[in-house]
Amino acid sequence: MGIDKEEFRELKHYEHELNNRRLTWLLTSQSLLFAAYGLVFASDKIKDQTKVTHAIAYFGGIIAGIIWLGIVASIIASLYLWRDVKEKYPGEPLGVKTWTTILSWCTDVSLPLVFIGAWWYLYRL
Repeated sequence: MGIDKEEFRELKHYEHELNNRRLTWLLTSQSLLFAAYGLVFASDKIKDQTKVTHAIAYFGGIIAGIIWLGIVASIIASLYLWRDVKEKYPGEPLGVKTWTTILSWCTDVSLPLVFIGAWWYLYRL
């Protein structure tokens, strides 16, 4: 049966907007947490800096991981959606061009992983 092109484009746009929100949440949350980490690290008034910086790094990594899962789920949903529309319209691209859409997903998927790596590094300090 499949879906029509207009519905596909609307749903594709919706998934894109959800990914945009997730990346905005990621950058906002990580900026605030890095600022907090820096303030705690530079402070001489906090009794146990290590516990506090470890907690910030731990939760920063957890938040980045949760957002990463949401982005991966959105990409999977987009691929299922594309599969459904291709049944009815075989030449329909995934985005403007299929390969550029897939390439752009590399940034969406990689950015949370970079933050996870940064928090893991800071946690180990």
